[in-house]
Amino acid sequence: MERLATVTPQPGSVVVVDFPGAVVVKRRPAVVLSTTTYHTQRPDVSSSNLMGICCKL
Repeated sequence: MERLATVTPQPGSVVVVDFPGAVVVKRRPAVVLSTTTYHTQRPDVSSSNLMGICCKL
């Protein structure tokens, strides 16, 4: 996984994250869940991937 920037994300921000899969790593959007206070005390970020399901109507 390559680190592209050293920017502290804000809670609720949408970021791009490399998610490892069984065969390849896929770059996907994710929303930042951790708080600003958490970011001042820890080097990591808590996030959740964003998924969309599209179907024919």
